Amino acid sequence: MVAFYGEGYPGGIGLLPANDLDGAADRINRQADAYASYGRPVLPAMELITTNAVRRPGPDGSYSLKLDDASVDRYLAAARKHKMLLVLDFQPGTDEFLPQVQRYEKYLSQPDVAIGLDPEWRTPGSRPYAGTGHSSAAEINAVERYLVGLVRTNKLPQKLFVVHQFTAKMVPDRQQVQVPAELSVVFHMDGVGGPGLKIGGYNALKMRPPFRNGFKVFPVLDKPAMSPSQVMALRPQPEVITYQ
Repeated sequence: MVAFYGEGYPGGIGLLPANDLDGAADRINRQADAYASYGRPVLPAMELITTNAVRRPGPDGSYSLKLDDASVDRYLAAARKHKMLLVLDFQPGTDEFLPQVQRYEKYLSQPDVAIGLDPEWRTPGSRPYAGTGHSSAAEINAVERYLVGLVRTNKLPQKLFVVHQFTAKMVPDRQQVQVPAELSVVFHMDGVGGPGLKIGGYNALKMRPPFRNGFKVFPVLDKPAMSPSQVMALRPQPEVITYQ
């Protein structure tokens, strides 16, 4: 899978814009095409930051803004129009992951909607931007059990389940994360840096089966950004590549 990642707000972070989603889809497809010669079919995707960690508390006091349904609807419609997967990404701030995920059940009950969790922005006992967040395997497993129920109830295909990480401390007990048959569980290395730093980070964090591995490229912040050939030279080859 090759995805663009972004906030969905005007002027927000990432490559997934708030407007011109058709143009964004064209750019995603071109990026996905760059991975087409490596022996496996490539699925293009949009990864939408659905709950966004912020510096000040929002109306519910959680330091996490929730994207409204109308906005999610626009991205889902665009993803379906262009035959892409939509990944809903969660940055819970001082919330827990599970209640945020449950808020978007009607989308996660769909076969073409996947999920990403971002422990960097899970900040129990603190707040976003005061330090790097973290999550536990128990909290991640609670989300998994909920999603397994949705998959079974709605007779869905296996659902992609991405956990973003760039330090071991973000999920210190990650070996205890479960890998149910209903989910494809990916640990995704999403740190910023030059090729040497990023390759080292990937090698330090890569997981063995039944887990899968992912990798993020920052075209502007990485200096220089790794090319598709460099990304696919990683071992094991990452199966989820996102651009932010």
